Amino acid sequence: MSARPLPLPRRRFLGVDFTPLDLDTATRTVVERPADAPFAYVVTPNAQHVVAAHAGDARFRSGQAGAWMVLNDSRILRLLSRHLFGLDLPLAAGSDVTTRLFQTGIGPHTSLTLIGGDAALEVQLRRDFGVRNIARLNPSFGFYRDPIEVQRCLDFVCDNPAPMSSSSSAHPSPRCWRKPWSANPASPASVCVSAAR
Repeated sequence: MSARPLPLPRRRFLGVDFTPLDLDTATRTVVERPADAPFAYVVTPNAQHVVAAHAGDARFRSGQAGAWMVLNDSRILRLLSRHLFGLDLPLAAGSDVTTRLFQTGIGPHTSLTLIGGDAALEVQLRRDFGVRNIARLNPSFGFYRDPIEVQRCLDFVCDNPAPMSSSSSAHPSPRCWRKPWSANPASPASVCVSAAR
């Protein structure tokens, strides 16, 4: 059994504890995470998410607090942190992280579970990256407001365990995935990149 991954650095900005990694470093860290490491998820808050968390919105605060990585998805936040506060808050947008993972860490033999996306996306992933084993569920718009729909998504992920899972639903609190995923003994360690648009 491999050692637990070392804790990642944090940099607090506007009440959010960001993981100050750039795109390449963040992607490499995800790819190199040991397969037997505990479940973890990655969130990529944009400026609107940070403002909501800073204002006390528990949906965003809890999702960010439980994340393995909290990556900066906003050029505006990067500029503000650098020019007004003298902080280096690298940019690692969710869409870019997801693209880079497909380029460097996901191959034909990688099992992938997707929450969100249509049949055309699945066809494109199979064609462009050769991924053979894709399990995909496209929940209804705003599904996170419906506990039954949320449970359906959780059941789907648990029924389709994969080393890489992606949610593009923009759910405000991806922490809702954590308990069922990590409690399922059939599910290997997974990484959920939220708001991957």
